[in-house]
Amino acid sequence: MSTWESASADLKREIAVHEAGHAVAARELDVALAYVRIGDGPELKLTREWDEDYFFMMDVGRDQQLQMVFAGGAGAEVIVFGAYGSAGITDDRRIVNQIEELNRQDDDDWAGEDVFDVYVARVARILSREKIFVVSDALMEKSYLTGGEVENVLSGHFPGS
Repeated sequence: MSTWESASADLKREIAVHEAGHAVAARELDVALAYVRIGDGPELKLTREWDEDYFFMMDVGRDQQLQMVFAGGAGAEVIVFGAYGSAGITDDRRIVNQIEELNRQDDDDWAGEDVFDVYVARVARILSREKIFVVSDALMEKSYLTGGEVENVLSGHFPGS
């Protein structure tokens, strides 16, 4: 039995909400989403143009969009559960702070503080509970959604129905 199969229904829902938060944030911020999945190895994958490995181009506006997408999972948890706490937060926090560090490397006044909660608060203002639930329900049903399927789900046209 896989880790996902043995997970509680509550944990599965928490993971689905978290990943849905990333997907909804990507859509709301016009960040191209390749796919989002839950199950063994939950993951958000942006298209190559937006992928973190190719992204650090020192464009602060675009970097802030990306930081909000990576904070979107925690933002969704705050909206739905009142706080964040899933295991995926560690990686999300690391990425958000790495981007900030790159953008602030020439700022002598910056002390290297953790900015993750700042971006969680920012993204929570653009996420909606309804959109999070629509995407998390679709993820619970299918476990994998492409960027196009997320768009279809959010447009009210679930593929294959």
